[in-house]
Amino acid sequence: MGTAGEGYALTDTQCKEAVKVFARLAVKPGLDPQVGVISLSMGQFLERIAWARDQGIRMFQISLPSWGMLDEKERMLFFKTVCGRFLHYNLTCTSPARTSRCTSCSA
Repeated sequence: MGTAGEGYALTDTQCKEAVKVFARLAVKPGLDPQVGVISLSMGQFLERIAWARDQGIRMFQISLPSWGMLDEKERMLFFKTVCGRFLHYNLTCTSPARTSRCTSCSA
């Protein structure tokens, strides 16, 4: 599961099952599996990252919310919230066209 839009269509149960199966196959020495996280809800972003982390995933690609263009203050709040909680994980950002640009964070 990535950040191309399919994450919007998944229920939390479906997302957890997809991550569980992926992690079972990909979390191995020498591999750096990455899970894409996409949602319209900040709470769901945090829950999905936490769930994947609990399955052994340590790299995440996150997409900015697509409900509208974010101004600088909103982008910084988004990244402070996500990176503030998961700073010690590798977070990569993709930027939907409506967000116009990406502010990134990395750990």
